[in-house]
Amino acid sequence: MTTQRSSARPRHPRDVLDEAIENDSITQLTEALDLAKSNPIRNTPYDKFLASALSSCVQDGRIDLVGHLLEQESASMTFLSPPIVWTKFSIPLLELLIAHGWDINRSAESGARTRRQRIIDLACGDETFVRWLVDHGAQVDGGEDEYEVYPEPAPLLETCAVRGSVSTFLFLQARGARLGKRTLHRAAEEAAAARADPSITYDSASVESDPNGAEAALVKRRQGRSEMLRFLVENLKLDINAMDTEVQRPFHWGTPLCYVATKPNGEAVGKWLLEKGADPSIKNTEGADAEYVAKDHDCDKIVALLKDWKTAHGLDGGK
Repeated sequence: MTTQRSSARPRHPRDVLDEAIENDSITQLTEALDLAKSNPIRNTPYDKFLASALSSCVQDGRIDLVGHLLEQESASMTFLSPPIVWTKFSIPLLELLIAHGWDINRSAESGARTRRQRIIDLACGDETFVRWLVDHGAQVDGGEDEYEVYPEPAPLLETCAVRGSVSTFLFLQARGARLGKRTLHRAAEEAAAARADPSITYDSASVESDPNGAEAALVKRRQGRSEMLRFLVENLKLDINAMDTEVQRPFHWGTPLCYVATKPNGEAVGKWLLEKGADPSIKNTEGADAEYVAKDHDCDKIVALLKDWKTAHGLDGGK
């Protein structure tokens, strides 16, 4: 009679790596690396596994594990694109990466999602990060004005108009960041998406009572987008009727008012733009005015607003 011995199947290196990241454990990380050496993953050389492990640790913000991989294993930073670094961004993490040669001005790959963005493009919503990045060599110029579908990336002030504060905008502008053709357009679009109302002052009571709550976040967003829109129109004096492009491009709607017309609850922003001088009769490169754009996006409230405005001001199409 023979006795069969069952040998335990070696654990997969990736499973151990996931546990190491979850537990922030260098011991488990070392185990995962040893397994990857002794039982290589099919079609994954050890150097590639190392680079992938580094990417995963960076994405989870595990600074100790990142330091071990860079200092003890000399892991390649090949996969560390700006969006990966931004996932759980912190200044200590970026300091560590830069100390080992990561380029603070590295661009992401081309494409609809990444659009060759740099870390400073992604950080525009946080003034503390923006100031730190600029102080440590992040470039603020660049950005495309001429492109086929969308800029890769957009000029930095255009991005800041969507994500950032007026204070951040002024800081970047003073250091040479450029406006884009759609700076006001994108700001108006984002304000409309947030259901902001630039004509009012937002009550800060909900923010003070529960600064980390959902209601506070909503108020902050609407307040920030309203402040940016007022600044661009009233202080910077950007052309409220400027066209976004001279040639037909996807997702280019025309004037800032046309951008607002794509958002179903943007009537407060639309009304504010009209009162500031927006002309609803201007047609885009496809021959559509703001009312047509609103109809095309099933934005009934905007359609009603524009019809009423045209009727009250004797403009064609108000009937």
